Amino acid sequence: MRRLLLLALVAPAISACGWSPFPVSSGPTPPVFHACGINTPSGPMPCGPSAPHGALVVSGGGALSDNAHDSYVAWGTSLVSANEGRVEIPLPGVFSVTDLQVRITTAPGGGSSWTLTVDKDGSATALTCSINGAATTCSDASLFAVAVGDLIDLHVTPIGSPRIARISWSAKLVPRHS
Repeated sequence: MRRLLLLALVAPAISACGWSPFPVSSGPTPPVFHACGINTPSGPMPCGPSAPHGALVVSGGGALSDNAHDSYVAWGTSLVSANEGRVEIPLPGVFSVTDLQVRITTAPGGGSSWTLTVDKDGSATALTCSINGAATTCSDASLFAVAVGDLIDLHVTPIGSPRIARISWSAKLVPRHS
C-alpha cells in the first residue's frame, strides 16, 4: 500500500514522457512499480524502448498534408502540425541525439524533395537528411547534445512541391554524464 501511495504522490512530477507502471517483481509481496523520468540516485529512469549501449529510441510520425509550407512532427506520438510549439516535447534526461532515420510512404517525385531536420528548442541542429526524387528514406549519424527539458521535434521542409505522404522517424538518445 505504501508503494502505491508513493507512486501516486510522485506521478504528477514525472516528465512529459508519461508514466508507465510495470511490475518489477511478483509473488506474495506487492509488486514494485517504476515510472519513467523519475530522478533516482543514478539519474532519471529511462523512457521508451532501449537501444544498444543503454541508448533510448524516440520515434514519431503522421501524415504530411502540406507540400508548400514547413511542418513539424512530434516524437512519442502520431502528430504533425504547422505550429512547432504544438509538437515540441521535452526530453527527460541528458543525452546526445544521433542516428536519425526517416521513411515516407510516397517518393517526392522528380525535382522535389523533403528536408528533415531535428530541431532543438525551435532551432535547427546538425542532425538532418533529405529525401529526393524516387527515394523514400534518408538517415544521418550526426549528433548534438541535449539537457533535461530541452524540446525536440522533426522539422519538415518541402522543396518543389513533393508528393503528399505519411512520415515516420526515429533517433537515438545516448545517455551522457552532465
